[in-house]
Amino acid sequence: MRFLHTSDWHVGKTIGGRSRADEHRAVLAEILAIARDAAVDCMLVTGDVFESAAPGAEAEKVVYDFFRDLGRAAIPAVVIAGNHDHERKLGAVASLLEVVDVHVRHDFVRPEKGGVFMLESRRGEKAAIGAIPFIPEHKIVDACILMEESGTAFDRYAERMAAILAAFAGALEPHPIRLLLAHMHIAGSLAGGGERSIHIGETYAVPAARLPANLHYLALGHLHRPQEVGASSPARFAGSPLALDFGERGQEKSVVLVEVTGPRVPARIEMIPLRAGRELREVRGTLAELAALGPAVGDDHLRVIVTAAEPIPGLADEVRRILPNAVQVQLEMSAAALGDDNGSTPRADRGLGPGELYSDYHRNRHGREPAPELLALFRELYGAAAAEEEA
Repeated sequence: MRFLHTSDWHVGKTIGGRSRADEHRAVLAEILAIARDAAVDCMLVTGDVFESAAPGAEAEKVVYDFFRDLGRAAIPAVVIAGNHDHERKLGAVASLLEVVDVHVRHDFVRPEKGGVFMLESRRGEKAAIGAIPFIPEHKIVDACILMEESGTAFDRYAERMAAILAAFAGALEPHPIRLLLAHMHIAGSLAGGGERSIHIGETYAVPAARLPANLHYLALGHLHRPQEVGASSPARFAGSPLALDFGERGQEKSVVLVEVTGPRVPARIEMIPLRAGRELREVRGTLAELAALGPAVGDDHLRVIVTAAEPIPGLADEVRRILPNAVQVQLEMSAAALGDDNGSTPRADRGLGPGELYSDYHRNRHGREPAPELLALFRELYGAAAAEEEA
């Protein structure tokens, strides 16, 4: 049997306030074409389908159009919720998606209560696919209770999560083809750059040594950098299909093709690169140097760092005039320009008040003075915060 593993779409995510819906449509179409060409028996989607728990109508259309097209291609799918997804919203459409053979596990349940999906290929081969959506820290004890594990037997999230993985692996053991999907963090794995740091800290990190050993494949979601996990069973983070922010620039995005040829034969794993979507690039220089870049940057999304000796009024507008794809604009001034007349004393050390320091920040960041009403609001909020601190 063949499976295609993809993850962390984050449909609805913008960059610099600009929609990336067209890029998501393009990369999902590319993934569908790969699935067709490889004649896969099932697609595995390991969470963070949406960027937000309240996705907009455009984002929902991109996702559900893809699942419709997947159904038309007669390719079933198993989907789990990630930490960005709203489990109830996914649950609300789960029964409807079953019409196109897309099976969603939006909340955590025991293997025999819906946590394991049984799949039969066109050739009559049978696979058991365990599905563990993201479990936030405050729900991990409830999950252990559902599994009838002692809530006091494990004193850390990672230990409780490892016990749940082991229980699912045990439930899958009798089946000839065994896969497990999980949206989680593995200790020692590399973040891609766009993840929520609160959900990839040590609290959530499960040691790779605690991952099950009896699986044909462990499909992981959560981290955006595609990577293998050193575990007893073949395990990979598929990563995000697009570079989602500038922390992910330069990464080669991909999907994972998994082929299982027998009950006790290790799965064959192949990484298939994805080419759709626009590159993210950082450029730096003076305004004159940036203007000379011209067509060289193509349609890349740009983070532009302007080097200058002094603030430049209307900097962001000027940069976007010469580089329309600039989604972030930063001003970088020399140390001498930020100091006193001798270039040795930072402005923050010259006895300036909060309002003046904020004005300095605004000039350095945006190349112009803050609007009077913005400065007044800052002073009001700062005063309220200071009063609260004193109280």
